Amino acid sequence: LFDGTDDYIDLGIVSNMPTGTMTCTFWAKMPSNAGDALFSNEGAGGYGAAISTYTSAATGKFNFRRGNAVDAEWTSTTSNDVMDNTWHHFACVDTGSTALDIYVDGIKNVVTTSGTYSSTAVASPINTKIGNLARTGSSDYFDGHMCQVGLWSKALTQAQIQSVMEK
Repeated sequence: LFDGTDDYIDLGIVSNMPTGTMTCTFWAKMPSNAGDALFSNEGAGGYGAAISTYTSAATGKFNFRRGNAVDAEWTSTTSNDVMDNTWHHFACVDTGSTALDIYVDGIKNVVTTSGTYSSTAVASPINTKIGNLARTGSSDYFDGHMCQVGLWSKALTQAQIQSVMEK
């Protein structure tokens, strides 16, 4: 349980964070006012993110962002509200071809996208965090429950995502 005030898990510097194709999966249960970062690995400059997942308390939508922490950031946003105090399985997939797909409960969600695509490695990674943005001094704490976080250096298929979700 993350209380939205000061709880997070610091994984330290993860220098081999996937670039190009990758998949990040997890279960999350968020109240309607949750907002903020679930998983984040950013560059020291704080621009963009190698991988960042977050929600917007204003819209209730889920966002998956990739960037190179220098000059590019690409964001995909779900079309529906996922902050309904119900457990949902999320899979964030970078297909390596300018597409960031989001699966909610094993179903590919229609997303809107913005920004400039880049899956270039972050030159100076800083600590990877679950429950807050990675950048120093961030107060974007996650409010909700999260479990079974997974990270793959390949784009999982829908069938593979559903298999992971059911375990």
